[in-house]
Amino acid sequence: MDLLDKLKGIIPNGDKFISFDAVNLFTNIPLKPTLEFLRRKLPVSDIELPISVDCLLDLLELCTKNLYFQFQGIYYEHVFGFAMGNPLSPILANLFLEHIESEMLPTFSGIQPYFWVRYVDDVLSLVPANFDLHVFLDFINSLYPSLNFTFEWEDNGRIPFLDVLIHNNSDHLKFSVYRKPTNAEVYLHYFSFTASNIKTGIAQGLLLRALRICDQEYLQDEIAHIFECFKKLAYPEHVLSKALSKAKRSFYSSTNSTSQQPNSEPPIEIRKHIVVPYVPILEPFKSSLHYLGTGLVFKYNNKISNALVKNNSDPINCGVYKIPCSDCEKCYFGETGRTLEKRLSEHKSALKNHKLDVGVTDHVMKTGHSFDFKQASII
Repeated sequence: MDLLDKLKGIIPNGDKFISFDAVNLFTNIPLKPTLEFLRRKLPVSDIELPISVDCLLDLLELCTKNLYFQFQGIYYEHVFGFAMGNPLSPILANLFLEHIESEMLPTFSGIQPYFWVRYVDDVLSLVPANFDLHVFLDFINSLYPSLNFTFEWEDNGRIPFLDVLIHNNSDHLKFSVYRKPTNAEVYLHYFSFTASNIKTGIAQGLLLRALRICDQEYLQDEIAHIFECFKKLAYPEHVLSKALSKAKRSFYSSTNSTSQQPNSEPPIEIRKHIVVPYVPILEPFKSSLHYLGTGLVFKYNNKISNALVKNNSDPINCGVYKIPCSDCEKCYFGETGRTLEKRLSEHKSALKNHKLDVGVTDHVMKTGHSFDFKQASII
């Protein structure tokens, strides 16, 4: 919505859109310039720190350097850039590109884009007809050796940015929803064991996005597309119509009024919540409890993660194992997903407690032999 607010006041007058993308941004950002920019920025900002700027920068350097990772049993040191998965990486990446935009782009002597918005490493720009792309691209790619921007011009007056498809009609802009070619549009199936409000809410969210983004000439096609996708997932027509009505109420209430109407009732304050396993028959109680100031929250115990085998053992110390008999040529073979030491201790306990349903105990009780646990091994 912030992007649309910025775009709606623009009259292109024949100018074209172009997008820039920083290639592999996180792993190509130099740490020192980023921290130096932060050193300059913090004293003039309104941020109150509980520690000194120097101390903060030392801590940031400590958390972003000396990082190690393992691949196929070999340890590697991360020697440049910010690590993928480090929660600091997105923040520092934004700061680094802010340094580029605020301190280095203004030094470009050629014709610059007059519209520039960025989301992390994706940039949308509007440039005049006499804009020299190659000179500008050479400039921004020469700022730091590791920094590399690619570009994409609008195609047939259209260019995607985030989930918005921008239609450049020279004298005005129009908008529709954009989906990547790889978007499989797989949503929650209607027969899923999930509360009905969650299912309705998924469709409602997509329909609300359509209302917020699409111009009138694209809106009906987008709504029809959403209906078609959810019908393939067994959603009934009345559920989708209900989701559309809710989306419209939410959209028009937010656009037509920014404050509560004088005669409307104040919202009910939820003072407590009841958390129970999801059972469909309990759904009607949600509205009744809501008027009593109580929220009914469902939890779902049957999760995919519960059905997956969690094996955190060292693969070298688990698997098929062998315990030789000390008194004959026979061996006991077994398989374990835990450590061998743990499994041997269970065999010893079974022998001590004379558990005849265990193969090791059965052999000892029938023959009087003993097993050589010291010679047991993973095979």
